[in-house]
Parts: sequence; C-alpha cells; structure tokens
Amino acid sequence: MRTLRPTALLLASASIASCGGAEPAVTSAPPARSAVATAPAAPTEAPKPPKPPKPVADPCALPTAPIEELTTAEGATVFTTDGAYLVWSDGNAVVRAAMNGGDRKTLVADVTKQAVVRGLALSQGEVWFRAEERYDQGCAGLLGFVGQNGGPVTSVTPEGCISGFALTPDRVVFTREESVPTQSGISSGLYAAPRKGGPGKTLLRPFSGGNRVTTDGEFVYFQGGYDMLHRVPLGGGDGQAVSDGKIGDAFGGYDGRRFTLAGNDIFALHGHPNLGGMKIARLTKDGKDAQLLGPAVPAHPSGATLPAGPLVTDAQFVYWASPLRGAVLRVPRNGACAPYEIATGREKPDWVAVAGSYVYWMELDAKPPRIARRKLYEDPEPAIVPAATTALPTGAPTPPPAPPAPTLAAPERPFVLAGEFAEPTTVSFAGGKVFVLLQDDGPKPRNEEDAPAPYWIHVLELRGTKFQPIKKHRVEGHLVAERVTEKNGKLYLVVRNPDARGEAHYYEPLGPGKQLAGYDNEWEDPTGPNMPPSCEAAPPPATKLAPMRDLYGWPRLDDARFFIGTSCDGKPKIQVLAQDKSQMIAIEPSDELMHAQLGILWKGAAGVSLFEKGAFRRIAANLPKDTWDVLRAPDGTIVARGRENFALRGEAWAPWQLAVGSARFTVVSDGAALWAYAGESSIGITELHRYAPGGANNAAPIDMSTARLPKGR
Repeated sequence: MRTLRPTALLLASASIASCGGAEPAVTSAPPARSAVATAPAAPTEAPKPPKPPKPVADPCALPTAPIEELTTAEGATVFTTDGAYLVWSDGNAVVRAAMNGGDRKTLVADVTKQAVVRGLALSQGEVWFRAEERYDQGCAGLLGFVGQNGGPVTSVTPEGCISGFALTPDRVVFTREESVPTQSGISSGLYAAPRKGGPGKTLLRPFSGGNRVTTDGEFVYFQGGYDMLHRVPLGGGDGQAVSDGKIGDAFGGYDGRRFTLAGNDIFALHGHPNLGGMKIARLTKDGKDAQLLGPAVPAHPSGATLPAGPLVTDAQFVYWASPLRGAVLRVPRNGACAPYEIATGREKPDWVAVAGSYVYWMELDAKPPRIARRKLYEDPEPAIVPAATTALPTGAPTPPPAPPAPTLAAPERPFVLAGEFAEPTTVSFAGGKVFVLLQDDGPKPRNEEDAPAPYWIHVLELRGTKFQPIKKHRVEGHLVAERVTEKNGKLYLVVRNPDARGEAHYYEPLGPGKQLAGYDNEWEDPTGPNMPPSCEAAPPPATKLAPMRDLYGWPRLDDARFFIGTSCDGKPKIQVLAQDKSQMIAIEPSDELMHAQLGILWKGAAGVSLFEKGAFRRIAANLPKDTWDVLRAPDGTIVARGRENFALRGEAWAPWQLAVGSARFTVVSDGAALWAYAGESSIGITELHRYAPGGANNAAPIDMSTARLPKGR
C-alpha cells in the first residue's frame, strides 16, 4: 500500500485562494453555543433504537412484507432515522418526530442564513446536521448538533463548506472545502475534533477532492483524487492510498460521495453516471480483493440517477436508492447475488436508512414528501401506530380483531362476455341482480377540436346463467359511467362528472321514467342550500352545517354528508353531517377523503379511518401505494386493490391474490361472494369469475356462450 505524507496531495496550482484565508482553527475549547433554541428538553424517557435483527436465511430472496408509508414531511429534502426517531430538514429547519409521525418538534428553526442543510445523523441522543452552499466566490456552511429533545445548538466547526462528516463515540471527523473550484480541482482539509469540546487536530491539509468521509474508529477514509480512496489514522499520521486506478472493467472512478464501510470491506459506487451508469464495487479496507458486484444505478445524460443520500449497511446488506427509477436496492455484502430492487414504483426515493428490521427512505416527489419503510427481517418489533393528530369523535368502537385469512374456493367456471366493439369497464350489483357495463370502442362521431368525444355504454344483466343486453346509453365524453343502482324500486345507470369537485352524479333510468337529478344538487354553486354556508354570510342561513371556505371535496354516503376544506378559523377540517347532527374534525393539510366500496375513508397522519355508525373508526396505519379501491370480502377481510392487492391483517397490509388467469384484475363484492373480472381489450373479451367462501356451487350449469352486442350506432 502506497504511503503518502500530508503534503503529497497538494494541489498543482499554488494560486488557489482559501475561503477562510489561513488554516482554520479547530475547536480547542468547548464549542460555541448558538442562542437558537426552539424546544426545551423533554423530561420523559426517550425511546431507544431497535436491536439488530437476526440474519435472513436467503439473502437473495425478495422481502414479502408490504411497504408502509409512515408520515408526511412537508418540504423535506434530507432525512435520517435510528429506529427511535425520524429526523428531516427542508434545508433550513431541523424537525424531529416519533416513528409514527407524531410528537413533532422543530429542533432548529433556521440552521444558518448562508447555507442549506445537506446531511443529518442521529447519535447518542444528538441530532447532527451539516450545511453547505456554494457561491461564485466561495462556499459557506457549518457542522453542529442539537439534543434530540431540543435545547441549544452547538457548532463544532469554523464557518466554511462542510462537505462530509462522520462520528465516533467521542470524536467528529469532517472535510472542509477551502478554495474555489479551479482547473486543478478543489482544495480540502481533513479534521478531527472532540464531540464535547477540547483540542482538535488537522489530519491532512490541503488535498485534492473531499466529499464523503467515514471512519471505523482506527482510520478515517476519504476520497483523495480521481478514482482514489485514501485513509489516514484517526490519531494522525501518514495517509495511505487504498485504491489507485480503475477496478475491473468499469469505466470511470469511485464516486466520492457514495461509499461506506462494513466489517472489513469498503463498498462504493464506481463508474460514470452519465455514460455507462454506476456499478457497486467491493474491496477490503487495505485495498485488496477488488471486485464489481453488479449494476447500481443506470446512466443518465445529466447524471441525475445518482441518489443524494449515502450508501448504508446492516449486518447482511448494502442499500441505496435509484431516484429516477423509483427504486430502493440492496446487494448482499458477501456477493451471493447481484443487486436487486426491494421497493419499486416509488416517487423519487432517496436518503435510505436502515434500523432494526426495517429499511427506510424518503419519497421526494410525493406531495408532500413522505417517509416510507419496509420490513426485511422476521424479528418481531412493536407495530408503529400513526399519531392521532386530531381527536376522533368519542364513542367510536375499538377495532375488531384481525379476521382470519380468506378461505375462498377456486373460482366457478367463468362467465364470458364478448363484443366486437366492446371493452370491459365494471361490474355492479343492484336489486339482487348482477350487471356488467361494457364501453363500446367503435368509431366515434366528429366532435369539436379537443372536446372529448361521446361514447356508448352497454348495460348487460345476468339472467339465470346468461348475460343479456338491456340498455344502450350514450354518454358525453367528459362523463364516466360508473355503476347500476336501485332507487325507489327502479334501476338507474349512475354517471359521474370527474371534473366536478365533490361527487357530482346523475341517474339515467334503465327502464321507462324520468332522469333523476344529481343528489345534493352538486351541479349548483358550492354555496348552494345543501352546502356549508360562507364564513362571510350575514345573516347566516338556517342550516345544520357550520360555515366553511375553500372546499375541495364533499362526498356523500347514504344519509351522511362529508365536507373537506377550511373552517372559518383558517384551519383544515372535515365536517360530517350524520344523524341530523354536524361535527367538525381537525385534520392536517394533506389529509384526504376517499369514497370506496367499503365506504368513506379518511386518510391522514393519524392513519386510515372508516366512517361507521356515525363516527370515524381507525382501521389501518396507512393505505398501500396506488390503492384504487377498498372493499370488504364476504368473510370480513378488508381488501385494498390497485396495482397490487393487499388484505388487512390487524392494522398492516399483507399481499393478497386470487387464482385468476391474469396478474391484473379488478375485484368487487356483492356481500355474498367476490367477483373478479379480467379483460382483454384486443379481442374484446371479459372473463368474470365468482369466488364464494367455503366452496363454489357448481350444481347449476353455467352458460359459456357470449352475449353479442349490437354493431354500429
């Protein structure tokens, strides 16, 4: 291993001006304390980080636990966790929260006016933060910490561009950029200082490069030039080149911001982010046995596929994010298999962290950003109960015990529907009958430019064992045919206007009779007689509804009405009018109402609650990503359907599938059985399968003939 003196990495150009002039003075007395303090220390005992889990038997197997979305983090750009607290920053403030998103505290309101928070760490009851910001003539920033329960802010470094830091039980090691960029590179210094104050030490200054830095307690590892990792003793001494040159057949060098230590090994991204993509490499800490483990992030012209957060490790794996791919990946530390994705379809994931049995990440493109996790190990850990940020109505029943797993029999022989111009849309139940809606995909008449063209909906009814067409209905292009329903003993096709706020429906009779007006008069102005009055109304109208403003939804279920918006005090609220009484519920700005087969769901920071018997009752910690609908199977199981289907077990979701001939299917329930239908639009066929609990009744023959739809107009 080549040995380097501290001066061996001097830049070629002697004309580079230091941002801070001479070598900065490393703290030699107790660090200066800022007056910024936003929360006093809490007297209650703080939660402890989870214990390390036991290894998994097959490191190449995909995790099976569902992804949990823990909480939102408005404006967040940086995140970390130790399994006891969640910590994030929007670049200015540093916020700490319990693992369920509750007990939120702003620990630091504004770290510094001149720089942006770009790194966080949790250690020994302290929240550490690194800030930097580059300008035309230099770079500003600082490194400091605050207690995890609040208190004074301590700055441990001189002002400057802190590009990386690492913690030991008693020291902090950091790199500080000390010159503006030139053709020769960037000059940096490597320093170590006691965490609680005392004499500091310059380990190496200046050297070319300097981004991430890490330590194993004996050596400090850092990037010192193109494709070169170096280390220097933590107590001071000569620097050593760990890696010198390319590894394997990868094009490019190490990425200095994304490498980590694990046991006796170094893991680093290697390659070129905008030409060949980056691979993950492994070599021992003394620079031996270098090898490539597999692809890590794909190439992109701008290099934007690289995560902002670091590589992280636990006892078995190395983890990182691929933001543009929407994926979180891992690779076994022993190289048992190539890297593979453990979370996909996420909204720009980054800032991966591991703690206990879970991997965590932040989704930066979610609105607002959110924190999610996935369980990787089977060790039991207490379930996270999302924070109740609002008081639910009293008297709500406690959640029932988790229902048993579904015992649905194999499906009955499928009903088959076909039509030369037909595409399947939905199945609905009304008046004890089964209906299918098929959208005619035939030629559409000319229409105004950019105006949606009208289309035809065919309504088919299951009569005996055969579907028969009973109605052909013309629907305007901006409307959606939703279902068949029964009102006052008559059947109607329900058509919805998706562009209207709330739930604007109207009813088209399937037999003789007049069209019914949309319920709640929702075609009227939001200040109509069936809506909450304006906060400025004088005198206030006679109504049981409290005044509200800025409404953005008002679904209805049976005789209960719901409104979500802002109350007259400027706070977000849900107003419920049920059993002739109105109640206001305080919510977070990101909370939503969802009208599902199951009923009205309130999705918020306090979890997912279902409106039943005049009150909201919490049923789940969250909803799986991309949930389209929620329903209750005949055996009591609550099912969330979307790109993947999940069944509710307690307050968590487990993967759930039916043995249908397609991976993609839609499920509805008539209360006695589940109906799953899968369509193939290229041949215009829908297969409709009926799943009955405990066994299917195959005594009656099922007609497999098709119901041909009328051709043309």
